[in-house]
Amino acid sequence: MNPSETEPTQNVMSSSALETFPLTKDQLLFAESIYACLPMSIEIYDTNGILRSINEHALQMYGVTDKTTVVNIVNLFNSPYMDETLKNRIQRGEDIVLEFEYDFDRIKDNAYFSTQNKNTIIYEAKVVPLRSKEGEIIGHILLSNDVTAIKEAEFRTDESKKNLEMAMEAASMSSWVYDMYKKTFNPLHGDPIAKKNTTLDQILNILHPQDHEPLIQLLSQLTNKEILQGNITLRFYNEEEKQYRYYESMMRLSFEHFGKLLIIGTQLDITERMQMVKKTQELIAKRELAMKVSNIIHWDFDVRTQEFEAYNDPINDYASDKLVSIQRYMDVIHPEDRSSSYDAIQSMLSGKEFTINFTCRMQTKYDESWQYCNIIGVPFEKDEYGNNVRYTGFRQNISKLHQLNEELEERNYKMQLTFKTVGMSYWDFEVKSKQFKAFNDPVNDFHSENVITPEDYLHVTHPEDIELVRNHINYMIGGTTKDLNFKFRSKTKWDKEWQTLIVTGIPVERDKKGNVIRYTGIKVNNTKWEKMAQQLKELKDKAGETVSAIGEAVGGADSKLNGVSNFLREASGGGLFNMLSGFLRNLGGGNVSGLNIAGLIAAAYLVFGRFGWLGKIAGLFLGMMLIGNNAGVVRTVPSEAVSRTQTPTLSPEEQTQSGGMRR
Repeated sequence: MNPSETEPTQNVMSSSALETFPLTKDQLLFAESIYACLPMSIEIYDTNGILRSINEHALQMYGVTDKTTVVNIVNLFNSPYMDETLKNRIQRGEDIVLEFEYDFDRIKDNAYFSTQNKNTIIYEAKVVPLRSKEGEIIGHILLSNDVTAIKEAEFRTDESKKNLEMAMEAASMSSWVYDMYKKTFNPLHGDPIAKKNTTLDQILNILHPQDHEPLIQLLSQLTNKEILQGNITLRFYNEEEKQYRYYESMMRLSFEHFGKLLIIGTQLDITERMQMVKKTQELIAKRELAMKVSNIIHWDFDVRTQEFEAYNDPINDYASDKLVSIQRYMDVIHPEDRSSSYDAIQSMLSGKEFTINFTCRMQTKYDESWQYCNIIGVPFEKDEYGNNVRYTGFRQNISKLHQLNEELEERNYKMQLTFKTVGMSYWDFEVKSKQFKAFNDPVNDFHSENVITPEDYLHVTHPEDIELVRNHINYMIGGTTKDLNFKFRSKTKWDKEWQTLIVTGIPVERDKKGNVIRYTGIKVNNTKWEKMAQQLKELKDKAGETVSAIGEAVGGADSKLNGVSNFLREASGGGLFNMLSGFLRNLGGGNVSGLNIAGLIAAAYLVFGRFGWLGKIAGLFLGMMLIGNNAGVVRTVPSEAVSRTQTPTLSPEEQTQSGGMRR
């Protein structure tokens, strides 16, 4: 109440009051009878601002129990909320609408009137002038109401709306309304696909064909009130991007407007989310395929439950939801490997911050033999106290790899043995570091991990060959593309004399610019082969001299050889006779070359020399081969020729001459 309250309806105004307030008693009674029961506050003031009448609703709003404390006492123009501007406007007879907070503590402090209210209300008021028949202002009516509840509700609604709009904007969400009778969409908030008065047919034109039926079905269910709300994901074509985008929509049936059936819906672009989901699904599928192909098992160990969870694991029969106990895991591990597995499990149970990495043998009902498995794992989850409560990792079946490694080790061993047997070494040269790495090389004391510098090689090179070796090393340092092939002499602490070495090498690696950065090759100790070649040459020379002597003596030995042949025929009576007989006949006839005789000498040397059984057997085979090859010569000659070769026995002098001529 800004003005003071009027007397009760039955209160009759004094004569003095009637002089200042030209309203008759009947007029006041008539007015009060009208507004007494109205659900709003009504106050009547005279031209001086004195409260002359007030209704019950106003008294309750102002917290006044006794009307006499305000009527004819309260002055509107003395209100703490009145200023000169507002007073002048009221006195001029303007219609004034006001809305402000009415603080009852302020009313008490200004002794405006006595009230029981303590709270602040939101005060909505309208001041209108009362005029006489002549149009003169004879008073003022103050119409007011406590709109606190309404304003608070509006505020809450407005705040909720703002919060909702802010949340929708943050989520890139928009909303729309669908009139089921007009079959048109209209936007509510944001920027939905449906614009003003968008028809259902227009929506269907840009909707993915596969989504037509689901949308129509959902709208039908809402229209028929089969459901009150529903969710759906739809694909709408984006003309700018030339592709479909995914939208998630929530719809509910609205009964807020009488006589209307409306569907309120939201629209959220989830294209990126769907693309991510698709990529995630593809990655999971690829991971699963890779794990199956590579025989990899993914496992999790929960310290709290002490159980394993694994994917693609034969231990749990390939059922990822089937948990496996520690004991079950230990049962499939080879007894000799359980200690390392037990140590790893104990470390996990204690929550240690460590990386699991060990190899063991395992066998399940799906395996025919023990499988070599490599197990790795790391801490993955901690509790609120920072303790590791979950570990995760992989287990890979490396049986094939283990077998290949064993085969490779065996091959490497054989290769190393071969290299050592034949005096061969393998080398690599890095151009940038100018260093050699070599296997089975006396320069690095046969330690392949020790690098060799060019000076190390030059230090053990024969003085006459140093320049040759240095030039070839410089070729490699300079990145030449030509192959290496040269011979030099070298002597290390492992050699008693100078060794002849043959070196071959090729460029095997280049940088992005095409420059050679690495060479590789072999180095062969040719000393023994050169000595052997020299010995063979000497042996050949000696064999040539022996052949000459034998040729001179063999010419007259035909009859003696025939006698031996007859003896062998009588002794063997078979194939051996035929072979030896033919050989002896060809030898006596001068048909055996000096080279074949040299071979027989070499065969005899192998049989009776300082060689092992392999050499002796080889010597025997060599002799038999030579005898057999030469025994066949006489069988290729016609019988007439054979008869012609069987000449009468000659004297020793004639035999010697004949043999000498045939040499």
